[in-house]
Amino acid sequence: MRNPDVLVSSPLGVLAVLIFVAAFFFMLEQTTKAKLFQYIPPLLFIYATPVFLNNFDVIPSDSSVYSGLSAFALPAFIVLMLIKVNVPAVVRVMGKGVLVMLMGTAGVMVGAVVAYFIVHGSLSEDAWKGYGALAGSWIGGTANMAATAEMLGTSDEQFGLAIIADNVVYIVWLPLLLMSRDYADKFHRWARVPGGPNQKHGPRRRSSRRSGPRTDDATVSIYWCNRDWRHLDCNGDSARDCAMDRRG
Repeated sequence: MRNPDVLVSSPLGVLAVLIFVAAFFFMLEQTTKAKLFQYIPPLLFIYATPVFLNNFDVIPSDSSVYSGLSAFALPAFIVLMLIKVNVPAVVRVMGKGVLVMLMGTAGVMVGAVVAYFIVHGSLSEDAWKGYGALAGSWIGGTANMAATAEMLGTSDEQFGLAIIADNVVYIVWLPLLLMSRDYADKFHRWARVPGGPNQKHGPRRRSSRRSGPRTDDATVSIYWCNRDWRHLDCNGDSARDCAMDRRG
């Protein structure tokens, strides 16, 4: 059914707009080679543009296209993103990944308690339940937020405030996360991470002709699968061989 309040309301039209936005910014990056995209990746513009289009009544805020993409396209995209990941290499670093996850969980829990005690004087008596629901969201997502709110008996008012805070932080955090991609090389050097983010997960190859510092392929996190596939394509070579070939 057509929505008279927006310019494009049909599912096919909304899908065409989303495809055009994504294609436009990727094409703009590749054709112009603008320095802007070294600091602000195209994904950030692709993420923000539909928000503005919705606020200017170009596309609707609710469409069957959105739920369809989430239910059918997103799982396929995740498979494509991870299809080149070397599972044994990921398993080797799984211990570190779990440790990082547990540290992040502890940080959220402690941070929620500390933040509450700092500002609780100006909040209602049951505000701590809203903090608990918000912490549940940041630890395990929306489902965990709802479960935590139910367990704590969070009121509708506090639950609504927690949802608002969750979305506001998400709107700020996601662009920063996308922008941080281009600073990963500097961070790896600063943190002295073995290997590099441009390396591909792959089996190690022994070669008597190669010499130099040992590169641990397994230290590359799954996050780097989001990067441009051109940087991940080493023509089937292992990460170490690929890196050595590039330096040579």
